[in-house]
Amino acid sequence: MVFVFSVVALASSGLIPAQELSLTPFVNPFIGTDPNSFSKAGIAFDTGNVFPGAVCPRGMLAWSPDTTHQDKIAGGYWYPDDKIYDFSLTHFSGRGVCCLKDIPFMPVIKVISSSPGTNWGQFAARFSHANESAAPGFYRVKFDNHIETELTATPRSGMARFAFPEKSSATLLIRVDSSVSIAGDEVTGYHVGRVPGGFTGSVTQFISPRNLTVRFKARKPGRPMPSTIQQTRKIIRAERF
Repeated sequence: MVFVFSVVALASSGLIPAQELSLTPFVNPFIGTDPNSFSKAGIAFDTGNVFPGAVCPRGMLAWSPDTTHQDKIAGGYWYPDDKIYDFSLTHFSGRGVCCLKDIPFMPVIKVISSSPGTNWGQFAARFSHANESAAPGFYRVKFDNHIETELTATPRSGMARFAFPEKSSATLLIRVDSSVSIAGDEVTGYHVGRVPGGFTGSVTQFISPRNLTVRFKARKPGRPMPSTIQQTRKIIRAERF
């Protein structure tokens, strides 16, 4: 936090503080997502392993896009990629192992004829960085197929807006592996993931792998969720979400 004081000579001398300077507009969430041109250590080490999505400091949710190389980079987002696979709720920021990226959401306009889980990558959407923007706590992107996604976050929750082209087959995919249910205007469930082990601090200190359970509740204000769903291979599809 920065304070600027100005001293003005008045009849009763004193200090008059200037307006506080907001540093938020200077934050660029994309810093660290583009490879360092001088580094030749490989895709997992040439960036800051960060993500540009919506998150609050110490927030419970980090809603961010996952790109083509998500399985090779800790942050899940690699700037040179031109495809987004989905928008998952949890992300690891900084150098480390590939983990989290739990409970991904993906808006699509393709006709779903089989379980999405058999080939999740088929729903990846192309995009251009010219149609992408981010600020602290906010992320927006418009796919080449004209689906627009906006994400924001609070300390304990997040909100997404998915805008589909008119008269399209609008579908929102939610990928889980444990339990999902739909009641009224809510989708609830949980996902059991696993945090890999590794050395920390000193090479003599090893942290064992452990399971991580992420519970979620997604609510669509305004009208009930669709009653027709498909839950095959633990992938759920909700039409006209």
